[in-house]
Amino acid sequence: MKPGVKKAIKIPCIIIGVILILLIIVNFAAGPIAKSYINNHCKELCGRTVTVEKIRTNLFVGKVTVMGLKMLELNDKDEFCSFDTLVVKINPFKLISNEVKLNEITLINPKAVIIQDGDAFNFDSLIDFYASDEDEPEEEDSTNWIINLNDITLKGGEVDYRDVAIGSQFDMGNLQLEIPHIYFSGEDTDVGINLDFAEGGRLGLQVAYGMENGKYDLDIDLEDFSLAPVFPYLKESMNVSSFDGKLTSKISVKGSTEHIMNIVASGDVEINDIVLKDLDENDVITANKIKVGIDKIDTEKNIFAFNEILVDGIKTEYIIYDTLHDNIDKLFIEDSADEEEDKAESSGDDMNLTIKKFTLDNSNIVYTDNSLLEKFVLPITNINVNANNLNLVSQFDAKLKAQVGDKGELKGSFVGSLSNFSNMKLNISLKNIKLKDMSPYCVHYTAYPITDGILSLSSISTITNNYLNSSNELNILNCTVEKKRKDVKAEYSNIPLKAGLYILSDRNKKISIDLPVTGNIDDPSFKIGKLIWKTFCNLMVKIATSPFDAFKKNGGEDNFRDMYMDITDRTLTVENYQQLNKLSEEFLDIIADKPDIKLEITQSLDKTTNLNQIALFRLKMDCYLEETGKTREELTVEEYKAIQAMRDKDPKLVDYAKAKANARNTTEAAMKLYSGAELEGMYKMMNGMREKNLREYFSGQGIPSDKVTFAPIDEASPDKNRITIKFGMDLPDNVDDIVLDVDE
Repeated sequence: MKPGVKKAIKIPCIIIGVILILLIIVNFAAGPIAKSYINNHCKELCGRTVTVEKIRTNLFVGKVTVMGLKMLELNDKDEFCSFDTLVVKINPFKLISNEVKLNEITLINPKAVIIQDGDAFNFDSLIDFYASDEDEPEEEDSTNWIINLNDITLKGGEVDYRDVAIGSQFDMGNLQLEIPHIYFSGEDTDVGINLDFAEGGRLGLQVAYGMENGKYDLDIDLEDFSLAPVFPYLKESMNVSSFDGKLTSKISVKGSTEHIMNIVASGDVEINDIVLKDLDENDVITANKIKVGIDKIDTEKNIFAFNEILVDGIKTEYIIYDTLHDNIDKLFIEDSADEEEDKAESSGDDMNLTIKKFTLDNSNIVYTDNSLLEKFVLPITNINVNANNLNLVSQFDAKLKAQVGDKGELKGSFVGSLSNFSNMKLNISLKNIKLKDMSPYCVHYTAYPITDGILSLSSISTITNNYLNSSNELNILNCTVEKKRKDVKAEYSNIPLKAGLYILSDRNKKISIDLPVTGNIDDPSFKIGKLIWKTFCNLMVKIATSPFDAFKKNGGEDNFRDMYMDITDRTLTVENYQQLNKLSEEFLDIIADKPDIKLEITQSLDKTTNLNQIALFRLKMDCYLEETGKTREELTVEEYKAIQAMRDKDPKLVDYAKAKANARNTTEAAMKLYSGAELEGMYKMMNGMREKNLREYFSGQGIPSDKVTFAPIDEASPDKNRITIKFGMDLPDNVDDIVLDVDE
C-alpha cells in the first residue's frame, strides 16, 4: 500500500477512534457529572433539596437510569418524594426525523407525601417556582415534532395523602401502572392502574383516553376500601366519634376533559359492615350491606336511573329527648350558611330520578321516648320494605312489614310520590301489640298505668294538600288498668279512663273503637302521636258523660234521652211508654253483657214551682168535687185529666177561690187554703208515685228491681214547668273514676 493511501486511511481511523473514546468517556462520565450537578445545584433547579445516589447512561442504546432520588420539603427535613429507580430508553436516531420516541419508562418504588392544609398543598412551591410572571411568546412556525411514548410502567411504591385541616389520611401502596402506548392522535391510549390501600382493599383502574378529543372511558374496580379515612370529613358536619365500613364498586364512567362535570356512569356500588358512632361511643347506625345498582347516571341530562337499591341489616335507635330535640338533631351540626347554599342549589332543571326496585331488609330500630313522665322503649325488628318503580313524577306503591315488641305484627302500604308528600295514602295494620308496652304514654296523658291487654289497630289515612284524614279502628282485649296515680300530673288529668273502658268492653272483655283523626300536618304544632291521644281522651270523656251513646245500635236513636212529665201526672203517658219500651229493650241487651251495670234514674224539678202547682191542682180538684158531689176515690182517669186541663182563670174556679179564701187569684187562694205540711205530704206522695210507676214498668219488662236505682231528687231544676226524668249508669264500685261535668 502506498504511503499516501495509508495516511488517508489512518487519519479517519484516528478521528473515529478519538470520537469513540470521547463518546465512551462521555457515556461513563455523563452520569456522575449529572449526579454531581443535581446534588449541588438542586435549589437553583427546583427550589428544593434533591439528592441522587447514582445516574447511569448508555448513549449507544439511549438508556438513562436514575437511582435513589430523594426530594425534601421546604424545611429540608421531611421527605416529599423519592424513588428507587427510574429507567428511560430513548431512540436517539429518531431525533433526526423530529420524533421523540421513548421505548421504555420504568419507575420502581416511587414514594410521595401529599399534604393539604385548606387550599394549600405541599407542592405549591414547585408550581410557583416554575411559574413565570411574563407572558410566554407565541410560537412561530415551529417544527412539528412527533412524540411516541411506549411501555410506561410503574412498579411498587406508595402515595400518602394527608389533609391536616380535616385530620384525614389515605395511604396507598403497591402501586402498579401499565401504559403500553400513549397516542396523541387517532387511537385511544389505554392505561392500567392498580394499587393497594394501607387500611386494606385495592383499586384497579382501566382508562381509554383520546388525547385528540379529550374523551375517556374509565373502568373502576374498587374492592374492600375502608371508609375510616372518610370519618374526618363527616366530623365537619356531624357530631360523631367514628365511622367505618368497606366499599366495593365496579363502575364504568364515560366523559370528556373538556366538560369534566358531565359524565355517564353505570355499574354497582356496595358498602359492607357500616358502623357510625356518636360522641358517646354509642352505635348511631350499623348496617350489614348497602348495595346500589346503577343503570345510568347522566349528569348533563340530569338522569339518575338505578335498577336496585338494597339496604340490609340496619340497626339504629331513634331517641326523643324532649318535645323539641332528638338524637337525629343532636347528630348534625347546624350551619345556616349551608341552608342558604342548599336553597340556591335547589333551583335548576328537575332531576329525573328512577329506582326500579328498593328493598330494606332484616333491619331493626329501637324507638325511645324520654319526653314522657316514664321512659318509653319499643323495639321494632325484622323490618322489611319493598317498593318498585320509584320516581319523582308518578305515584308508586310500597309495602312494609315488621315485628313490634315481642310478638306484635306491623304491616303497611304506601301510595305516593317522592316529590310530593303533601298528597299520599297510608294504610297500617297492627296486631298483637302488648298494651303494657304502651303504659308510659297512658300514664303521661291520663295518669293510668296499663298492666295487661292486647291491641290491634287498622288505620286508613289520606293526606290531601297537607291535610290528614285518618280512620282508625282499635280493637282491645283484656285491657287492665290500675288505679289512677295521684303523684302524676297528666296532660289530660280529668280523663275517666277506667269508666270509659268498662263501658266500651263487651262480655268477652273486648273493646272496638272507631277513632277518626284529622289535622293539618303543615302546622308546626302538629304531632300525630299527641293528636291520637287527644282524640282518644276526648272519646273517653264523651263516653263517661254520655255512657249510653256507647251502646247505640248501628248509630240509631238515643233511647236514653231525658223523659218529661207534667207536675201533676199520676200515671205514665203514651209518649212515656213509647220511649220506655225502646229504652228497656236496649238496657236488657246492655245488662246481658254487663250484669254489674245498673240503670240510675234521677227526677229533676223545681220544688217551689212544684208545691205551687200541687196546691193549685188541689184547689181545682176540690172545686170539681164540690160541684159534682163526688169523692176523690170516685174520680175516673178522664175526670182527673179534666181537672188537670182546667184553666187557672176558669170563672167557676175563680169564684170558688174567692169564696174560700178571699184571694186575688187562684194561686194565692191555693197557697192560703192548704198548709205547708199538707203540701209537703202531697209533694212526696206524687214523687213516690212516679218512682212506683217506673219500678213497676221496668219489673214488668223483665228488668230485675236491683238493676234499677233512684238517685236523690234534684230539686233545683231550671225547667220550672215540668218534671225531667234522667237516665244514667250506676257503674260498679271498682270503677274508681272521677265524675266529670259536661263542660270538662
